[in-house]
Amino acid sequence: MPTNSYQQLSEEDLDKETNRRIPWTNRFKECWIVLKIQTQTKYSARVATSRPWLLYLLAAVALVMAGGTVGYIAADHKHLFTHRSYQSLGSCGLTSKDNHDNNCVYDFIMGSWIDARCQDSELYTKYIEHVRKLNLTYYVDQDGTTEIPLDVALQGDHPVLYTNGIQHHLHCTYFWEKQWVAWKHGKRAWDSDTLSEEHTMHCIMLNGLPGVEGLLSRTATKIYAPEEGIECMYR
Repeated sequence: MPTNSYQQLSEEDLDKETNRRIPWTNRFKECWIVLKIQTQTKYSARVATSRPWLLYLLAAVALVMAGGTVGYIAADHKHLFTHRSYQSLGSCGLTSKDNHDNNCVYDFIMGSWIDARCQDSELYTKYIEHVRKLNLTYYVDQDGTTEIPLDVALQGDHPVLYTNGIQHHLHCTYFWEKQWVAWKHGKRAWDSDTLSEEHTMHCIMLNGLPGVEGLLSRTATKIYAPEEGIECMYR
């Protein structure tokens, strides 16, 4: 199973005692306020002011779904729908140099090279537009001293990039919508990252319990190549 290509660096610095002392409801409210300011969307403002109960409901659902899974995530690496038979169509290389002459494309939202047969190009284009609207900044170093344009980052030539934590949450939303579209339309080709139960649980926890530090930091999210290539699975 490939390692997730996104890492929230602030997660390494937060100890469990700090999280225990701060009620999750308070942390969620703070994170939502920051996210609302960052994205500057009218919809977010409307939800936060007219339906604040919805924020708590969404967080509660995520917590119920993710309850008791922290140890399980670290210990188990299973595919969703293990009762189904999948055939691997192969995997892509980890860098742009490895993928010049094959049918692989760089999926910036995933942070990985994947077989073009397993990419939903329409959905990908939609999320790249979301990224452009967010107007985030991308760096090649964690100190945030060397900036690169988004169009350069989209080429997949940099093995490691750093950016604001909002990108990590968008990555998880993209991942979930990929699952939804594939299930809804009976898609037969899936990438192994979409099939990953470990990654699914990771995204439930991340979006259910966002951290203020990640949303405030310019370089909280590390985007890097996975340890193994993403496989294209067919059934």
